[in-house]
Amino acid sequence: MAIEVVEMTKSDVYGERNQAVYEKEVSLSDVGTSDIIKIPAGMNKIAVTLSVGGGGKGKVQASTDTIPVIDAITGIIWVDWDKGEVAVDSQDSCEPAISALRLNQTFAGTTKLTVRCQ
Repeated sequence: MAIEVVEMTKSDVYGERNQAVYEKEVSLSDVGTSDIIKIPAGMNKIAVTLSVGGGGKGKVQASTDTIPVIDAITGIIWVDWDKGEVAVDSQDSCEPAISALRLNQTFAGTTKLTVRCQ
């Protein structure tokens, strides 16, 4: 399966006029790397949750490369999140300068990366 760059889905914020949130989930059921989630420009808060199951382990990786580099999929510099490899559900946030995120599953089982930003 080829890795792709995926866009986040824009949704309205319930009860808030002219407000939007962007969301995306990627999951893996074996060791490997997920599609790349491109973060929209202008985001102030980026929440990240990594869910693990079935003995899985994984880590989140972030990049601040330019959008043309992200879109090309090659030559991207990835940095592991501060939590490193985790075997339990974990949550964190990223600074607004992040241009892309991905999930790296390091041990058999299941993992799911959920990203939400506003």
